[in-house]
Amino acid sequence: MKSKLLMFAVMFSIVLIGISFVMAQEVPTFKKDQNSTLFQICDDCTYVYLDSIQLPTKQMIFINQSMFKNQNSFEYYYTFSSIGDGNYNVCGDKGGVHKCEAIPYNVTGSGITDTIGFYIIILILTLGLVILGYSIQDVWVIILGAFGLVLFGLYILFYGIVGMEDNVYTWGIGIITLMLGAYFMTRASLEQIQYL
Repeated sequence: MKSKLLMFAVMFSIVLIGISFVMAQEVPTFKKDQNSTLFQICDDCTYVYLDSIQLPTKQMIFINQSMFKNQNSFEYYYTFSSIGDGNYNVCGDKGGVHKCEAIPYNVTGSGITDTIGFYIIILILTLGLVILGYSIQDVWVIILGAFGLVLFGLYILFYGIVGMEDNVYTWGIGIITLMLGAYFMTRASLEQIQYL
């Protein structure tokens, strides 16, 4: 019975990992509170300029400046201080015709595209280890799972949760996860000391 439960947990984790990769977007992602390099690739443009940037508040910042071209490539770039998710609008003579396009971008705490599947997988794995440790009565497995919860709580405190803009909720969830891990770790350690 325990081996079937463990097999189900492993299979469920693999499915969640697959879902998280499918959910990943092909949108440029930048690190919060750092300068971001906005790109536009155009192989037949003689000019590309950054028209404007739309902030998460829907406010438009009009730049109207030429983007810099990388030598020996078709990449144009512009460095901008990232504020939050939004769009940047570029214009150029693509195919000999003046065209403009809006390019969406994301800003996350870590600078990588996180998905909610990542958080679910880590939570299931760490809580799964704690539950497995209690079911087989192995204190070290409980401590290992609890240590994973502590690290997960610290990750949430440092990098936040994707899609959650409110720092109060993010810190609350991070501290609860951290303290839950500390509780399981302390309790399992005390039980191990009592058996000695």
